[in-house]
Amino acid sequence: MDPVDRSPSLLALKELIALKPWKTPPPPLSHCRYGKYMKVKNGSRVYRAPKTALQRQENDDIINVEIPYEGLFEFVDKFVIRKVRVLIDRSFFDSLKHKFEVVVLYTSLVNGWCRAGNISEAERVFRDMKAAGIMPNVYTYSIVIDGLCRCGQITRAHDVFAEMIDAGCQPNSITFNNLMRVHVKAGRTEKVLQVCNQMKRLGCNADAITYNFLIECHCKDENLEDAVKVLDLMVKKGCTPNASSFNPIFRCISKLKDVNGAHRMYAKMKELKSELNTVTYNILMQMFAESKSTHMVLKLKREMDENEVEPNVNTYKVLISMYCGMGHWNNAYRYCREMIEEKCLKPSMPVYEMVLEQLRKAGQLKKHEELVEKMVDRGFVTRPLAV
Repeated sequence: MDPVDRSPSLLALKELIALKPWKTPPPPLSHCRYGKYMKVKNGSRVYRAPKTALQRQENDDIINVEIPYEGLFEFVDKFVIRKVRVLIDRSFFDSLKHKFEVVVLYTSLVNGWCRAGNISEAERVFRDMKAAGIMPNVYTYSIVIDGLCRCGQITRAHDVFAEMIDAGCQPNSITFNNLMRVHVKAGRTEKVLQVCNQMKRLGCNADAITYNFLIECHCKDENLEDAVKVLDLMVKKGCTPNASSFNPIFRCISKLKDVNGAHRMYAKMKELKSELNTVTYNILMQMFAESKSTHMVLKLKREMDENEVEPNVNTYKVLISMYCGMGHWNNAYRYCREMIEEKCLKPSMPVYEMVLEQLRKAGQLKKHEELVEKMVDRGFVTRPLAV
């Protein structure tokens, strides 16, 4: 057999395009970049930013193809492929101009670039739209504002909002929610209230998301009274609260350890026919478990099962911790097995070790070994080497 030629070579551009290297995810760690993340198509393998790639030869032997410098594919992606894709986008857009309302097409393109995280391209399309004499609508403006806020360009987002008002385009609740969201996440209650006041001045009605943002802000500030006032106003205005409305309030009540307050709010939620989600159940179950109200924890778990609300790792953590604290190893073991076998959820190490400890104390060495085996089989833990 002839020796394999290992001299440096390059992939042809037409071959590279067919492999679509721009769709290969970038490696999260530098030491993984040479072997884990690759695109495979028609027998060829292309790494995202390698010094070596792999190419299948006619004899089906895979050999190294040396790349002269690192970042070749990034270069091609940035300066060649993206330009081609933009031209395709524009060509596709031009072909549809006569079939659809142009403002809808422009808005769809802006939305696409924003969703891709490329706000500069979104703004370019937005500028082209206005330059072509096409008036952006409320959806176009709202999408651009949201994209700018998510990219951290808050000042620019408010500039676009001011431009929207000057252009005579009436903002809706989505527009204002997009401006609020970034301030809510950052805990800037004053800014959120400023946007809310502007919303009122312009005669725009709040929706469920708006009210939920206000409730979340007040609860972050541990201002339970104002949060409840917003909830009451929400109901008065005919806007139905949901789990996201109640969850921050329950967290606030939980911090205060006000069990009676939790009962009252739970009753109110039931009265309003608002559905509890997994997070709601977890907050309440944790609170009642801490107050030794075992019957309430079990009642909520039964209700959760009846309503087909899926439990998560935190649900099982509450149940297992409660039973371990009571010394009920059998129930703790049962929920741990259910978690692993039926739900394919990985218990945290403290929870897992807590159950093992209960089994050892109860002399249940067989069940102890079975639980270890199940965790090892799932790949959740590795069995310690025998000394």
